[in-house]
Amino acid sequence: MQPGSVRAVEYEIVSNQSDIFGLTKGTLKNELAGLSELGVMRCVDDQSRKLTVIGDAKHVRKLIANGMACNPDGMELSRQVFPVVLPGWQKSK
Repeated sequence: MQPGSVRAVEYEIVSNQSDIFGLTKGTLKNELAGLSELGVMRCVDDQSRKLTVIGDAKHVRKLIANGMACNPDGMELSRQVFPVVLPGWQKSK
């Protein structure tokens, strides 16, 4: 895997609710405004750290459809599309 890339291990689509993953309403409003659905990917980075990235569900669906989400070599994720990055593998409630 290239430095700066992540490999998706698990993904899900959740509704944009203020209590998911312990995110505050401010974070959801500022970072994920206007999205009714969120794409959540549990990933491993190039240093084997677990991360949860949250962003636009449409983009996650696109990554699944084009095969990038299951690329064992990893992929680079844009902060514009995935503005929320949390340490560890967070689970939705």
